Amino acid sequence: MGVVEEREFRCVPDSLLTFLTAKETVEEVSQVFGPVFKNMVARYALEFEVEKLGCEKPEGVETFEEVSDFIAKNLDKYPNGFCALIYGMLKAERLLQGGTGAGARSAAIDAIRNVIKKSGLLDEIVGSTKDPYEAMLKAGEIYEKLNVESPIKVRKLADGSVEVMTLDCPYTDACTLAVKEGIRRVIGNVECVELILDWATVEIVTEKKYDYSLEHYDPPKCSGKLFKL
Repeated sequence: MGVVEEREFRCVPDSLLTFLTAKETVEEVSQVFGPVFKNMVARYALEFEVEKLGCEKPEGVETFEEVSDFIAKNLDKYPNGFCALIYGMLKAERLLQGGTGAGARSAAIDAIRNVIKKSGLLDEIVGSTKDPYEAMLKAGEIYEKLNVESPIKVRKLADGSVEVMTLDCPYTDACTLAVKEGIRRVIGNVECVELILDWATVEIVTEKKYDYSLEHYDPPKCSGKLFKL
């Protein structure tokens, strides 16, 4: 498929801001699934975090707030601590629903909407274009300024779809463990954190329905498509 236009975002997301966004997202999604979701995320996120840190499970750290505080305090040792919460969300949803899907999408929508809202440009960007490629560029510029953009290449394809290529995906630790444990979308495909966030971006900005497919899995350099339904 021919490439019409492309743009690269060579950013390194701020660890603390990305972690705080993930934390807020867990809080939002727990309103859908109930307290059990947040408790499950805390458990699996803590297991993930101590494995990355190579330490014993800390005593007295069990609740979501306690686990979040523990992860935040160790961002200097493991900067991608946000992956612990992301992995926790993916695993919790798989156990509650048999796979990722509605919860992962709800999480992505909440995360992206909150990021754009914090930029002060929510009303300016939402509904400003129906073109998914332009939507990605407009949002990407906001994410760059907020230091939460991932290093990606975005391509506008001749058929109107958008290809997203991760250049050095910051979510690799979460997704590779999820794949290893067989955590997939309900329809059987491998879940991709970057693509689901990009999907949420395009749906919010264009106010149209889209879906995504992971075309090439080779973390930290994967690629997939966003396409209109």
